[in-house]
Amino acid sequence: GREGWTLISYVVNREGVAVDSLVEDSSGSPAFDKAAVAAVSQLRYTPARLSGAPVERCFSQQKITFQKPPHRYDVARRFENDLGDVNKSTRAGRHDEAATMLAALDESYPRNLFEDARFWLTSANLAQARGDLSGEISHLRKAIAYEGVYLPDALYAAALKRLYNAEIQSGLVADSLATSERLGAIRKQDRDVAALVAHSAEQRRQLDELDFFSTPVTLVEGKVASHSLLRDRFSFLVESGSLDDFELRCRAHRAL
Repeated sequence: GREGWTLISYVVNREGVAVDSLVEDSSGSPAFDKAAVAAVSQLRYTPARLSGAPVERCFSQQKITFQKPPHRYDVARRFENDLGDVNKSTRAGRHDEAATMLAALDESYPRNLFEDARFWLTSANLAQARGDLSGEISHLRKAIAYEGVYLPDALYAAALKRLYNAEIQSGLVADSLATSERLGAIRKQDRDVAALVAHSAEQRRQLDELDFFSTPVTLVEGKVASHSLLRDRFSFLVESGSLDDFELRCRAHRAL
């Protein structure tokens, strides 16, 4: 059967119950996302306390992995060949053909976690070829899976480098800094990785000197979007459409 994961955040209320869960990202299976939400609702904690009184812990996060025994730690040759055909079509400029092949693989092949990472990396290649920067970022994050354990070391480092550059290009400052921390944790760093880590350190220094900076966020109707803040003060500028409501989640409190 298919394997996957869901990254979920939630609030721990004053009774120690996990509530108001939010699926932040996942490998793409609605069934896994639904199961993760159900699992989190059963979690119980000892409530945090402030001055002796129980308080909400307003940001907790877990990645829930769905893996079926016996575990496979490889990529099937047939699946790898199919992804190779997709990449060939992408490089040849036959983007619609590549998208159709990917959709067929997504529908028909019960991929494991390692195959899932390669699937999303191939999807990122197609998004890049189409000039879809937001799609490339989304697919690279799924390929990395917030751990990097499902890609070979060289592919993992290459995916992180691509992700960092794409986030910088998109103006996703907080995200790029988080990606640079993962780059910095790579044990064997090549010159490109070392250069990106140095670039990130300089970027953080420059940000500290700014009174304010802007980050573009695209909202999709009917879907929840989340964004990490680097400052404790912020404002919104809505360029088109409308923003109905938002929730600010900090470690010790939240506000609507």
